[in-house]
Parts: sequence; C-alpha cells; structure tokens
Amino acid sequence: MSETTFFDENGMLGENDRILLRKIQQEEFPLFCNILGEGKKDRESYQTSEYMEFLEGELVREDALYCAIIRKTDNVFCGYVGISELSEEPWEFAIELFKRYHRQGLGYQSLDLFLNSVKERTGVNTFKSCVDGLNLASQKLMEKAKGTLVGVHMEDGAPVMVYQ
Repeated sequence: MSETTFFDENGMLGENDRILLRKIQQEEFPLFCNILGEGKKDRESYQTSEYMEFLEGELVREDALYCAIIRKTDNVFCGYVGISELSEEPWEFAIELFKRYHRQGLGYQSLDLFLNSVKERTGVNTFKSCVDGLNLASQKLMEKAKGTLVGVHMEDGAPVMVYQ
C-alpha cells in the first residue's frame, strides 16, 4: 500500500480541533532529526549529513507512512507519528513529540487521530508499538489508546514493552 492511499490531495491524513496530521515536508526533515536526537547522549549523530540523507530516504519510502503533528493554533511542528514498514504486519507505529509539547494531551489526540484515520482508509485495526520499559508516560499512552501488553523483551540491556 503506498502513501498516496493515505493522504488526500492536500497531503492531509486527518485533523481535529487541535491538531492536523499531514505529510512531512522536506523543510521539516531537520526537525524530524532533532526530535529523534532529543534527550539522547549521542544527539550529534542525528545531525550529520549522512544521517540526514538516510532519513530523507526513509521518510519518502513507498512502504512507510510518516505524518507531521501540527498544532493548529500556531501551525507549529510538534512531532511525528508513523509506520516504518507497511509491508510487515501487524503495522508497528511510533510517535514522538518534542519534550516541550509533552503533557498537553497532544500525544493521545495525535495517536487516536492517526489510528482512526488509517483504519478508516484501510480497514486495518490491529497495530503494534514497542515502548521503552522505563518510559512510563509512553506506557500510559498505549494503555489509554486501548493497547494491550502482549510481551516484554530485552534490548540493549533495557526492557521493551510490546503493545497490540
């Protein structure tokens, strides 16, 4: 399934009264790199030209779906939500917001809008997400989104919670 199935003619996936989800624009690619590096010890590795080139390829792949999360009041890029491999089932989604937009309800609203919009277009209603076992806020988000914990595995010495 290609991304053209998901976005309308204006590059929109969905919107509600607070946010809109749309195709990530090329000028937002550096923001995407920043959000991936935020809070990480090796933040600089997310800012290299090599990583930027890699990421640009990833964001426009036919078997991936990435959306910018835009706050409507000021038209600001708050984060992203997406599925990196549409060819693998169940589809595994990821969502990240800049820390300055945490605890405002944007994460849950974005995730709910994303999952419902994808379901509306495809009929798919089973998704998967892996969450850092130490990230209690993300675990709560998955529970609020009606995710069920289906497993735990270790990755780089840390627990990873798998929700479906």
